Amino acid sequence: MVYALLGKPNTPGFIWWALLAALACGLPLAATRYDALSFISIWALIHALYFPFAVWLNLIASQPGVYEVYLWDATPAAMLVMTLGMAGLALGSKITDSIWPLNIKGMTQSAIVAEKEIMAVSPKILLCLVSMVIPLALFDLATNNYYHALALGASEWSEESALAFGFMGYFEYVICAAILVQLRRYYISRSRRDLAFALIIALLPVLVYLPGGSRDKILRTSMYPLLVAMMGFPKHYQKKILLFGAGLFLGISFLLLAIETYRGTIYYEMRDSDLTLSERTEIIARSMTNTIIFLEEKTDVALQLYGRRFADYVMVGRITDAFPSELKYRGLKDLEYWPIFILPNPLRPSTTFDARDSAALSESVKRGFHSGSSPAMVLGDLYSRFSWLGVFLGMTLVGFILRWLDKRLSRFGLFETLLYGVLLVPIVKMPHDSMLAFFLFLTRNMLIALLIVAILKKVLSIHRRRGVESLAIPVLSGIPGKQFGK
Repeated sequence: MVYALLGKPNTPGFIWWALLAALACGLPLAATRYDALSFISIWALIHALYFPFAVWLNLIASQPGVYEVYLWDATPAAMLVMTLGMAGLALGSKITDSIWPLNIKGMTQSAIVAEKEIMAVSPKILLCLVSMVIPLALFDLATNNYYHALALGASEWSEESALAFGFMGYFEYVICAAILVQLRRYYISRSRRDLAFALIIALLPVLVYLPGGSRDKILRTSMYPLLVAMMGFPKHYQKKILLFGAGLFLGISFLLLAIETYRGTIYYEMRDSDLTLSERTEIIARSMTNTIIFLEEKTDVALQLYGRRFADYVMVGRITDAFPSELKYRGLKDLEYWPIFILPNPLRPSTTFDARDSAALSESVKRGFHSGSSPAMVLGDLYSRFSWLGVFLGMTLVGFILRWLDKRLSRFGLFETLLYGVLLVPIVKMPHDSMLAFFLFLTRNMLIALLIVAILKKVLSIHRRRGVESLAIPVLSGIPGKQFGK
């Protein structure tokens, strides 16, 4: 891709900064010995997607898809911030490994016990857990939180309801965990029945949430676990990894663009219409057809749309311009309010500080230009507080903690798989948030996650399949790593 861009006229020189950032993403991957299921690796891949890959998408198109040329000009600084952040992430991972080295002894026997725990879970119970998405969607519909802001039609979005019933989002974590457990069952048993159950429970949330036009809900309930499952394929399934990964990437790309078309149709043509479910289904079908035609006839415009969608790094670049030339570094500003948000909403004292400080930071540096919904991201938050050194040291701390979580979940029994699934969604979303979100993840969200997993494990243990103790589950030679399969 870089070679092709170099031969393109008027290619900006900062393509080399994007290449540097892409190479930097390899540092955390190497630090975890290319463990694709490591939280460290997931963070590295997310940054690779939203930084260098987004730059290349915009360069391939005839013109950048980002909202403002000024943001595009800040690309080199954003790539440098990401490079420094990835170096810190890798260092934090290495520090954790040096303190808590891998204990090889007994891992094979532990893997056998872990797999028997997974095989004891009934797929029917997992299907029931994922089916919670239906009453959850109905609840969102009743509280005016089902439809995306651009797909509302004549409906009204309720911010009060969204804040009051925000805890309902934890049920989505349960759905994600159930999908991962079923996929793990398939990797162990390799049975078509388990594969059929895995596909059913993975597609159900997509079908339920599709009329709402919310990419986030579709991605975090079904697509995130599917992507992780792809990375967790047994190593001797290399061809299947490539085929599954390519198909999934194309499917997600098509789905995202179809949802964009669907939302645009409603927002620009039917904003004041009171649409029924059947009418929305018809619009969805038409949007998918139009998307196929659109990709065939207007490939360059599609690249611009994808480039704009993935170019979240532009706000990080804007922050490097704003601090300290326009605004003073924030330092420890507002940190005294962080512990308040550990408390539930009814017990939380009133304060003028908004927990959505990443969005507030983005607004403070916009200075009148349009940047869409590009977030400040953790990297932008760290830079706005402590400059370049803060980015490196802050990401080192993040890497240290995430690697410690990797080691705690390395056994991948039932408890670890459930906890991994519950933590997966916030882990994937967190790079786009702030250090406040990371603090809340380690405190409030972690306590809630442990409680959810304890309840889930108890429910699943009640309905254990009989005869699992006698299952002969072979473990291939070699050390079983943190993979779903062997």
